[in-house]
Amino acid sequence: GLVSGSWFYKSVSDVIETVQQRQDFGFTTATNYPEGTLNGVEIECRLDLGKLKEAFTGLDVGINFTGISSEVTLPEREADQFEDPDINAPMPTRPMTGAPEYLANLFVNYKNEKRGSRFSVFYSRQGETLTAGAFANQSQNQLIPNVVALPYGTLNFTFSQRLGEYLTLGLSARNLLNPLIKEVYRSEYIEQQNIIANAYSKGIDFSISLSTNIEF
Repeated sequence: GLVSGSWFYKSVSDVIETVQQRQDFGFTTATNYPEGTLNGVEIECRLDLGKLKEAFTGLDVGINFTGISSEVTLPEREADQFEDPDINAPMPTRPMTGAPEYLANLFVNYKNEKRGSRFSVFYSRQGETLTAGAFANQSQNQLIPNVVALPYGTLNFTFSQRLGEYLTLGLSARNLLNPLIKEVYRSEYIEQQNIIANAYSKGIDFSISLSTNIEF
């Protein structure tokens, strides 16, 4: 078996952030922020079940977890807009877009070299993630809050089988749970939280392949 842990820290200059804008309609755009930081911890555990019982030879399971803390510094002009008395939502910093609060993965792998068979099952769960930063709409004295994706889980499966000496059949399925991903408006400066901003699902992907590997 294996148990490991680590801590990481990253400082980034000219961070590319996704932020909201509004003219006659709302949209998002990418813009550079002065600086940002990422830090967190990662823990992983793997276990070869074949070492516990011979009947489980080739089967291993594992789990890993990453907790993430992030922060970006807003450009001075943008921070001043949030501090406008008509907006009154001071925000010199905020979390980084695209950085989830946590990532958790659970996996099961099986390998039988004699028969040429392999399969893997992966379950992943992603924590709350800022997807678009807030916007101070000064023309209407309105705060458009951060957009946050709520936690959701995905399930993936892969299988391969050797066929004869040269061929391998592969099957895979991605996003089998096909969760409804909800994005909500979130800010400490608004009374009603978690108003739905967007809701969608990514769909399920299936694939099949036939490959060959000839060594000479």
